[in-house]
Amino acid sequence: MTLMQRYLLYWPAKISPAQAQSLAAEAGLSPWLNAAGEVIGWKLAAGPTAAGCVLVVHGTDGCALDRA
Repeated sequence: MTLMQRYLLYWPAKISPAQAQSLAAEAGLSPWLNAAGEVIGWKLAAGPTAAGCVLVVHGTDGCALDRA
């Protein structure tokens, strides 16, 4: 296993910003912007009876949009 560990890493597909915007729109998500106006994530507006929130942290590669 030690010799093969590099092959066990998860390498998600990289998507362009335009593809990310499209996927987010399909899921009903809107951009989460930082103070400079850069997209740093995606958010879903809370409903009137929201009891909490969930933060999806996906690691060093990929995008939270492709995390089921």
